[in-house]
Amino acid sequence: MEDFLKIRSKKIFLNLTEKYAQLVGVKFNKITIRKQETRWGSCSQNGNISYNVKLMCAPMEIIEYVILHEVMHLRHFNHSTAFWENIKMIMPDYKKRMDYLKQFGHNFII
Repeated sequence: MEDFLKIRSKKIFLNLTEKYAQLVGVKFNKITIRKQETRWGSCSQNGNISYNVKLMCAPMEIIEYVILHEVMHLRHFNHSTAFWENIKMIMPDYKKRMDYLKQFGHNFII
């Protein structure tokens, strides 16, 4: 099941990463899908983005929040005020989505 979800998620996450990278005006190198215990995603300074396969258990708006969050790190490699302001410009309800992930994310089991 995990392998199936990794294959399926790569398509979905790649399409959304391309969408948000275009909106933000950045380019990414590649994406990888992993099963992680503590992170929903990560972004390296060389443009590689990694997503947690457990996101496949989340509603689409939560997946979109995580993807935008990681893509925004290609513009701001930190959690500065500018980072959050840019997130809010694209996704005004990001706090609600972030709260959902904090509240229910521990239930995403694969």
